[in-house]
Amino acid sequence: MSRSTNSNKRSGCSLDNSLSAKVTKYDPRNDEDVEMNDIEPTDYGLPHTQIPKPVRTGAQNVRNNNRNRNVQENKEKSEVTVNLREKQNESGRKIKAPSVKELKKQREEEAKQEILKEILEEGIEYSYSSWSEDQKIIEINRRLRIKIMTAKNKQIVGLEENNNSEKSESIVNDNNTNDEVTLETVLQNKKNDGIEQDTVANDLTLNDNARITYDLGQKYPRKVYEVILTSDCFSQFESIHSRLTELIRCLGIHSPLSFQPVIGENDKKLNKMKVQVENFMDFKKLLGRWPEDSFKCGVTAEPVPPKLVVNILNFEKNNNLEKKAKKISELETIYVLVNVERVLNSENEPTNKLKADARSIFDFVKCIKNGIYSDLTSKKHKITPYIIQCKVCKNCGSDNHKFCKLETRCIRCGSLSHVKENCRNEPRCVNCGDKHMCNSNSCLKLREKTYGINSNVISILEGEGLKTDKNTLIRKTHNFFEINENQQIDHDRNLEEVIKTLIQKELINDRARADELESKVNKKFSEIESKVDSSELKIKGLDAKVCSIDNKVLELDNKIKKLANITESNHKETLKNQDDALNKQTDNFEAIKALILGMNSSGSSTNSITNSITIKFCPNS
Repeated sequence: MSRSTNSNKRSGCSLDNSLSAKVTKYDPRNDEDVEMNDIEPTDYGLPHTQIPKPVRTGAQNVRNNNRNRNVQENKEKSEVTVNLREKQNESGRKIKAPSVKELKKQREEEAKQEILKEILEEGIEYSYSSWSEDQKIIEINRRLRIKIMTAKNKQIVGLEENNNSEKSESIVNDNNTNDEVTLETVLQNKKNDGIEQDTVANDLTLNDNARITYDLGQKYPRKVYEVILTSDCFSQFESIHSRLTELIRCLGIHSPLSFQPVIGENDKKLNKMKVQVENFMDFKKLLGRWPEDSFKCGVTAEPVPPKLVVNILNFEKNNNLEKKAKKISELETIYVLVNVERVLNSENEPTNKLKADARSIFDFVKCIKNGIYSDLTSKKHKITPYIIQCKVCKNCGSDNHKFCKLETRCIRCGSLSHVKENCRNEPRCVNCGDKHMCNSNSCLKLREKTYGINSNVISILEGEGLKTDKNTLIRKTHNFFEINENQQIDHDRNLEEVIKTLIQKELINDRARADELESKVNKKFSEIESKVDSSELKIKGLDAKVCSIDNKVLELDNKIKKLANITESNHKETLKNQDDALNKQTDNFEAIKALILGMNSSGSSTNSITNSITIKFCPNS
């Protein structure tokens, strides 16, 4: 057996299956086969910088690949020759058979026609109908390159071992290379071809992004899909029943979740409607081709991107976003983000974290995988998904709303008789009934509700390999997913032992503190008792003194009353004496008056009158 035959047997490659099998190299030093990626540059006009570099392999494997290629080309050439002979028999003249180069060019033109047909079919859905001819030619060439490289990789490296002979014979007939383009397959195929991921991302066109976003949206379904419809004749369909009837007539969608008018502050005319559906097929219909007489004058549809929020970490607080709006706008344009704003804490103070909305699943995944670069900081920033946490009502503790006007409950135990600050009861969740507070991380109902809110984001992260463990996704906020049961049991046992040890130490310390406090209290109590006894004695002495003072006061009252009576009698007597004296003087005055009058009439002198008066009224003088 020759060396080439031996090499073919060792490598497992033959002339028939070498295109679908893995290429190997025989190593005579180890007497074993070594797998190699024998990727050759394609002959379809790729730029030199994007041609995968071939890996050095065994000479026999290269000859086998060349031989298989020649067999394929000879087969195609023989088919063309048969067709030419049939045409020659019909026309009666000799027709020259095309060369291999012409066959390649012909296949390339056929592939371009198929791609152009695909672009025209996708024109309404991806807004390609407005493209110029030059843009379409550029897009056709780019699609052709991706299709050729993907098909070439499948043929040589053997990514799909179950490919049939028809797929391996012709690149153009491989319909799955373009129809199954996703973010994962394109990046992986490019990476296998030896091209870096950044080069692949830059090489993806707007069409590739739209196609990948479309496939990712179908892979990760949402609960609600929204589409904005624009038409100048919506004002003629004021009733929702008329709008539903027209929607059924145009697209056959029977049960949308809502069909609401959208009127802005500056809009004077109703020309926009928002439609919500709950399945991807209806969403695809809304974005597809509408009849020309839809809502009487035609409709254009624009999808509302999913709510995918990312956190931009380590963004310094001293960077004012309002003053540097141009840089933020460039950041949004480069990484396809909108609504970039700084995150504030509970005290309304800025943090070193920004928040932004991704326009599509493709941009959301790309930012989290690769991070972003900012001119404001001149460094790379890590991107994390924004997880919406389920919150409970601050008034009643329910997880169904944030605020209410019901009777206030204790968030700790659920009682209506007091608030959390005055609670001394054991914790009891008002939502699930377990022994924890209603806003605790260990509440199973709260965790399940948080998972339901973020189910779409979590499914995207798990499906794209960004997060493999749900528990690590929201570890910082809620211990939201179940962890390994054995680890949990061990953790609980260790925690119980630690708790028991701490409790015993605290009990010993508490006993010592209680004894010391009891002795101090007894001592103080005895002192207080002695002081109380002495105070009682003093109070008794004071009571006696108060009684004696009361008696003295009574005696004084009696004496004062007696003195008052005596004084009153003396006063009356004095008044009586004064009245008597006054009456007597009056009588004397009248007598003197009569005497003087009598003596004047008799002609007596003054001296004799005075003497007579003195003798009569003052005989002693």
